Amino acid sequence: MEKRPSLFTAFFTIFRPGLILAVLLTTLLGLGIARQLAVPINISNAILGFVLVILLLESRAFLEAFYRHPTAPENRMAHNTKVDDPYLAAVEQFQRPALLYISIVILGAGAFLTTVMAVQGQLSPSVYLLLGVGFLLCFFSSVPPVELSERGYAEVVESLLVTLLAPALTLALQMRELHLLVILLSLPLTFVYLALRIVKSLETYGRDSLLKRQVMLLRIGWQKGMNLHNFSLIGSYLLTGIFALLLLPWSLTWPYLLSLPFAVFQIFQVQQIANGARPNWRLLNLAAAATFGVTAYSITLTLWIR
Repeated sequence: MEKRPSLFTAFFTIFRPGLILAVLLTTLLGLGIARQLAVPINISNAILGFVLVILLLESRAFLEAFYRHPTAPENRMAHNTKVDDPYLAAVEQFQRPALLYISIVILGAGAFLTTVMAVQGQLSPSVYLLLGVGFLLCFFSSVPPVELSERGYAEVVESLLVTLLAPALTLALQMRELHLLVILLSLPLTFVYLALRIVKSLETYGRDSLLKRQVMLLRIGWQKGMNLHNFSLIGSYLLTGIFALLLLPWSLTWPYLLSLPFAVFQIFQVQQIANGARPNWRLLNLAAAATFGVTAYSITLTLWIR
């Protein structure tokens, strides 16, 4: 068995600091769109929007941990002491009520920030709509009886929150309304991020299967999951091409192509696993992170320097 993690390590295992970097990239993307549209940048609003998205994601994470705690009556995971699972070990380090209290504190902080911004007149109908949708996605992703995460939709919900909600909320806080450009630039990125999450699930598939954790791949099967991974990446670039033919200028299209070599290599790696080759998880995870990171960074940098 693995050594039990410290409380500090357990907290950050549930917290997943890597999400902060992903949301930072997509927040900067939203700010880049505002700059592209000649909207004056309000730095304080940008920071508050970034913090609100992080608070939503982390409230979801700790609510999920609350309902997946081994003592939770709602927990449907198998208790298999022979399986070393860092996430489960982290959850077990907390008393179950503590996870709920942390979630309440995080949600309270988000509610406080939202109230302050509302009093200052910073919130528009678009912002209220986005915050409402984000809260509902996080709440119903974690809380029974809907509990989307236990129905195999955790990866989809996270992809929507990170790549669509974050830039859309950032833009709405700058110009008080939404613009079609946020969909044109963010939607292809959603599929790239979904492919990244599928890679993470592939690596833990055996462990998730033993624990009967209801992730997407266990719902649809690993073979279909690999196909979905490949189709997500291919669909992302096809979608970008369609947008380029219809509305998106070439100057905002070509940056997406910079990540294409990483995406091709990522698909090749997954296809090799499907054909029975021994997986190199470190290399595959690096390729998936590079595909998302290069895609998000390239388009964001283009928006800022163009």
